[in-house]
Amino acid sequence: MRPPPPTTTAPAPEPDRRASGRRTPLWAVLAVTFLGSIGTGAVANGVFFLAESAYGFDKAQNFQLGVWMGITYIAGALAIGPLLRAAARRFDWLSTRAALGALLVLVGLVCQIPPAAGWLLAGEHAWTLWLSVGVFGPATGAFWPICESYLSGARRGERLRSAVGRFNITWASAVVLSYWLMAPVVEGSPLLVLALLGLVHVVAAVVLLWFPAEPAAHAPEDDKASESNPASYRRLLTVFRVLLPLSYVLLAALNPFLVAATAALQIEPGWKMLLASMWMLPRVVLFFAFERWHGWHGRWWMPIAAGALFVAGFALAVLAPGLQDVAGRTGGIALLVVGLVAYGTGMSMAYVGALYYVLEVGEAQVDAGGSHEALIGVGYTLGPACGLLAVLGADRLGVSFETLLLVGIGASCLGVAAIAGLLSISRRAR
Repeated sequence: MRPPPPTTTAPAPEPDRRASGRRTPLWAVLAVTFLGSIGTGAVANGVFFLAESAYGFDKAQNFQLGVWMGITYIAGALAIGPLLRAAARRFDWLSTRAALGALLVLVGLVCQIPPAAGWLLAGEHAWTLWLSVGVFGPATGAFWPICESYLSGARRGERLRSAVGRFNITWASAVVLSYWLMAPVVEGSPLLVLALLGLVHVVAAVVLLWFPAEPAAHAPEDDKASESNPASYRRLLTVFRVLLPLSYVLLAALNPFLVAATAALQIEPGWKMLLASMWMLPRVVLFFAFERWHGWHGRWWMPIAAGALFVAGFALAVLAPGLQDVAGRTGGIALLVVGLVAYGTGMSMAYVGALYYVLEVGEAQVDAGGSHEALIGVGYTLGPACGLLAVLGADRLGVSFETLLLVGIGASCLGVAAIAGLLSISRRAR
C-alpha cells in the first residue's frame, strides 16, 4: 500500500522454481515503481478525500474504510507467498512476472468499478468503493514484496544500497506528485480521478516486458561483512524495527483524520490535498539526503530524534484544528503544517534507519515470510480503529475526540512496540 512502503528489501516468498540468472534492469524496476506508486500511493493515502467528495463520507465512515483497508492488506501480505507457491505447482506456465502483471491489471480494473457504477447506474453506490478497497488492499499488499524481489535480485552490498536509495526516492516522489495532480480535480470529478489512477496501473504492466520471467537469484549473505559491523548495529536494528510499525499506526490514523481536519480549518477544496501532502515532502528530501550523507550511521540520536518527531508531529497535527480557537484560523493551519512536517521527518528517519540496518546486519531475509509486512498491516488497522472508537466515544463519554484519539493511539503504540520488540528478540535468538 504505500506505497507501503517497502519496509525492507527482503525478497517476497517466491514460487518453487529456479530463479532467473538475469538481473532486472534498474530503470525498469524504477519505472514500474513510479507508475505503481502514483496509483497505489494516491489510492491508499487519498481514498478518504475521494470518499468524502464522491459519497459524502463523514469522519466515522472514513475511519471504517481505513480499518477495512488495513485488514485486507494484512491478508495480502500473509497470503502472497503460499498462493504463489501453490499456483506455481499447479500451473507450470505461471511466472512471477505474470503474477505481478496480473496484480497490476487487477488493481487497474477494480479502480473502474465505482466510476462505472456512477456512470451506468442511478444514485450513489458507496458499496462499490468498499468492494474496490477490499480487492485493492490485498493486491497491493502482495504487489510490493514481489516488486522488491526484482529490485534486490542479484544485487548486494553497495549496488543494492544504491538501488534501494533510488527506489525510495522514486516511490516517495511519485506519491507526492499524485497528490498534487489529484488536488485540482478531486472535488469536481473524484470518480474520474479513480478511473485514471486505475489506467496508470495498466500502463505500468506494459513495462514488465523488460522484466525476466523470474527475479534473479539473491546474492549470498556476506557473513564477514556482517560480522565486521559494530555491535551497536544489531541493537539499532531492533530499535528501528519497533519504530517503523509505530510510525505506520500514526499514519493510518492521520490519513482519514486529515479530511476532517482540513474541513474544520475551512481549507478551500482545491488546497485540501496539497495541505495533506505536507508530511510527504520531508520524506523525499530525507531519502535523498540520507543516501548522500552517511554521518548518521551507528548514531543513537537518529532513532531518538525519529520517535520524538513523529510522535510530537502527530499530536500537534491532531490538536491543530482545536487550537484555532486560541491561535486563529491561520495559526491553526500553520500548526497543522508544522505537525505534518515534523511527523513526516520522523517517519522518514525511522524508515531509512530500519532499511539501512537490516541490509548492513545481513538479515534482509528475515522478513521474507511476510510477518513484518503483516505487522505494518496491523498498524494500518489499529490507527483508524482508534480513530473510529474516538468518534464513537466522544459524545457518549463527554470527552473530546482529539483526547480520545491520542489516548487510543498511545495505547496501541505501546502494544505494537511490545509485539515488535518481542519479534525482534525472537529473531535474534533464532
